[in-house]
Amino acid sequence: MQQAALMAVKRVCVATLTGDEKFAQQVQEMLISSLFAAKRFRVTENCAKADATLKGTATENKEVASRYEDEGIGFGKSAGGVRGSWNQSGGSVSGGAAGVAGLASETLASSSVKNSTNLAVRLVNTDGEVIWTTTQESTGNKMKGPAADLADRAVKQLLRDLDKAAAPPTLKPK
Repeated sequence: MQQAALMAVKRVCVATLTGDEKFAQQVQEMLISSLFAAKRFRVTENCAKADATLKGTATENKEVASRYEDEGIGFGKSAGGVRGSWNQSGGSVSGGAAGVAGLASETLASSSVKNSTNLAVRLVNTDGEVIWTTTQESTGNKMKGPAADLADRAVKQLLRDLDKAAAPPTLKPK
């Protein structure tokens, strides 16, 4: 981080982010909103008039995890027999069989979607020098979606780094 160059930035432009087109556009809009709400910079859409331009990439990764379980049990019972009788006039034989069979099973299936998002941005001055950079990851939170969460995290990091650059240096004890 170039502290003097960072402190000189008063007007910022957020360039079109690369990455997943729709998601990157959402993050870009959220970055503009977060920078405007911070009231530390003048936000412009005319990058030619800006002291620095925020550039970067935003990606969204969705992982689908599936689980499938099948459990079953089979059962059966059979019986059979032969009966015969003989007398002087002849004989007879009779037989029979009976059976019962069945199958009981249970199938469980579930799937879940894990959403992770990434934002890598850099602040570039009018000379093309990178004066600040951050990388943020998010899965969203209870109050915000992942695009808003990424933008807020990046802007909060920029504000912390600005405060650190503005603070007088402290002497380290020997």
